[in-house]
Amino acid sequence: MKKPKFSSYVIILAVFGFVLLLQITGAFNWLDNKTYDSRMKATASTIHASDEIAVVFIDRESLDWASSELGWGWPWPRKAYGDMVDFFSQGEAASVAFDFTYTETSVYGQEDDNSFAKSCAEYGKVVQTVFYSAKDDYSTPLLPVSVLTQSAGVIANTNSFLDSDGCSRRQLLSAPSELQEPTLAIGSLKISGKKTDFDDVPAAKNGGMYVRYIKDINDFIPYSAMEILQSKYAIEKGEEPILEPENFEDMMVFVGANAPGLFDICTTPVSSSYQGMGVHLNQANTILEEAYLYDTPLLLQMLLILVITIFAHFFANSLSKSSSRLFTIKICLLLFFVILYIFICYIAFIFKLIMPVAAPVAAYLICFLVTFIKTYFKEGKMKKFLKLAFKQYLSPAVIESLINNPDSLKLGGEKREITAFFSDIQNFTTISETLEPEQLTEVLNTYLTAMSDIILELGGTIDKYEGDAIIAFWNAPLYQEDHGKLALEAAIKCQQKLEEMQSELFEKTGKSIKQRIGLNSGNAVVGNLGSKNRFDYTMIGDSVNLASRLEGMNKFFGTYTMCSEETMNLAVSHGCQLKFRLLGNVAVVGKKSAVKVYQPMTAEQFEANKEIFQKYENGLAEFVKGDFKKARNYFEEISEDAAAQSLIRYIDDYKKKAPEDWNGIIKATEK
Repeated sequence: MKKPKFSSYVIILAVFGFVLLLQITGAFNWLDNKTYDSRMKATASTIHASDEIAVVFIDRESLDWASSELGWGWPWPRKAYGDMVDFFSQGEAASVAFDFTYTETSVYGQEDDNSFAKSCAEYGKVVQTVFYSAKDDYSTPLLPVSVLTQSAGVIANTNSFLDSDGCSRRQLLSAPSELQEPTLAIGSLKISGKKTDFDDVPAAKNGGMYVRYIKDINDFIPYSAMEILQSKYAIEKGEEPILEPENFEDMMVFVGANAPGLFDICTTPVSSSYQGMGVHLNQANTILEEAYLYDTPLLLQMLLILVITIFAHFFANSLSKSSSRLFTIKICLLLFFVILYIFICYIAFIFKLIMPVAAPVAAYLICFLVTFIKTYFKEGKMKKFLKLAFKQYLSPAVIESLINNPDSLKLGGEKREITAFFSDIQNFTTISETLEPEQLTEVLNTYLTAMSDIILELGGTIDKYEGDAIIAFWNAPLYQEDHGKLALEAAIKCQQKLEEMQSELFEKTGKSIKQRIGLNSGNAVVGNLGSKNRFDYTMIGDSVNLASRLEGMNKFFGTYTMCSEETMNLAVSHGCQLKFRLLGNVAVVGKKSAVKVYQPMTAEQFEANKEIFQKYENGLAEFVKGDFKKARNYFEEISEDAAAQSLIRYIDDYKKKAPEDWNGIIKATEK
């Protein structure tokens, strides 16, 4: 066996140390959390809801029944909860926990509290809750009113333990407060006697225990509060009840609300809109079913990363010795090994082991890339590699610059300010349905070639094609100070070229072809993967997503080219001669903050429509102030303007909703 070169040890140890540092410092936390969520969601069906847990919901049907039959408004009299306690006590339930806080005297009077407290005291196994005004501040507890505190079997905490992204993956056993209250689940387990010692519960690496979630809270045995109360009152009258109290013998009962507006929503690995009480139900279920999750020990993680790094290095080394056919096979194997490892992580999750995903995969890909680049670029192969890899994505001038200055190409991901470009053909699906596959291919090739030539001519990098869509960006891999200007000029030239091609495309499709373009500038992560025949750059980040959303926002305004204020400012600061028309202040789907959007155009187009744009600007100013009547008058004067017509429709639709919080921001409802 050939002895490894010194450079092999350097690469392996460097990649191993780098990835390990990232792992220890938490750089992979976001990815690990997302893969954890994916595994939890994929395996949720393998976890069964314990038949020792029953859930009673105050649902819409219960509220309507109580209102019509008993004259109860919301909140209900606390005697209702006392009646539930009496019912469960009669059936010898193991415990009853209320996911409500009773920090103030009942609106029905002190006697109402006394009635509820009497039932709780006689039963002796009721779990009441403490309330904290801030989830991270456990210094000032708000306890239930004194009679309910005194009559409770245990006081529990209902706060969910959230990770930095607001997701509840773990839950504490008790609150980090002076009172040290158990969680709702732990309090119920203790007072029911089902589990009193929790030393065997495995701890999560960042505190608490991992909660194993079932897919839906309704997988627990669900009952309606109406059914419980109707059964209670039927027994009192000597009638046949809907439910027998004995049905709840030795069961832990949790009472909460799921009528719209009465319950809190929590983000969990299986859903972004999981009912808050579900966190406590799943914690109790995890313990009852012993469905615990265990972290992979750190030493084992380190060994795993090292082994994968070594394998990636020698696998990448073997590529340079492969024929073109074997090379393709091995590239497929590269992806196969990544998929195989991720699959193993999912299988391990079913068997309660949380294997790291991000760090081993990162080590594998980084080591593979570093090794492959080193072996392939040596002995004068760098120029050949760059030309082959980039010829379809970069202009010849950019390729030549890379060859002359290869250090300007940084392999791997890096943060860079870029201008992103997204374009799409209007109603392309409708157009494609009328064409034969050969015709459709010819039309697409004609269109994409013309647009791509312009993008490459102006120094852009084409990320990918998605059907009729073109995704490109500027300022990577090479630095381009005027990237905003170049991208905008490319967009306008693309529109002009498409206009010139109308007769040719109409002859082939029988329809007018229009394209929408969205541009935005900002920081993004730009990364790449390399091989002998292909080298793809990819951009990731909020700024990229915004560019995509702006392409779609053209539909709202009836425009075909749109850019953000950031792109406009960058372009103007570098001498861009284009003109810009303010369209409005927009909050796109998925973003809370608003951004000003503009329609770029040539100076000739701007001058030809100057009066229209001035009236639109006047109307927009009144629109932002909330004077819709004045705004509408301005917009109606320029009814030929698509953007003005769009804001008229928006005003009419918005006024129907009787708004109270107008802030001048147009909120998009579609991507």
